[in-house]
Amino acid sequence: LTHAVHSALGCTPPAHTGHATACEAGLLMRSGPLEFMLIGTHAAPDRVAQLRAHFPAEIGSVLDLSHARIRVQLHGVKAVDALAKLYALDFRPAAFPIGRFQLTGHHHIPCLLHRLEAQHFELYFLSTYAHGQTEALIDVALEYGVELNAMPVG
Repeated sequence: LTHAVHSALGCTPPAHTGHATACEAGLLMRSGPLEFMLIGTHAAPDRVAQLRAHFPAEIGSVLDLSHARIRVQLHGVKAVDALAKLYALDFRPAAFPIGRFQLTGHHHIPCLLHRLEAQHFELYFLSTYAHGQTEALIDVALEYGVELNAMPVG
């Protein structure tokens, strides 16, 4: 699998779940022992077909889930305080360092939370639950004075 990922993306995949690696095609996140999520830097309509050429069925599969996800950025001086109100995570730098991500949830709705800087995060939700999850984020953003921006996953 590691060889196929390297061949397809031109970068070495992250060794551990929760780690990410920058590739030419975007940010490659290892979200499970044998599972990766690629966040593209730009739209490439043939990217899925190109990736599928590197992954025969006996190695794995490639799915385009960009239509099923929403990405929200949250940042500001009290971003950690705001997120700690919603997510039961240890936000100390030793437990959740910059560049890493955690799989978590709020009200039984899964979320991938990526720490970009000490007080700057990206959150990925299933689009089915985006309305309720962004409402909760808007509430904490207003309470803690942090900025919230939604964007496509790409």
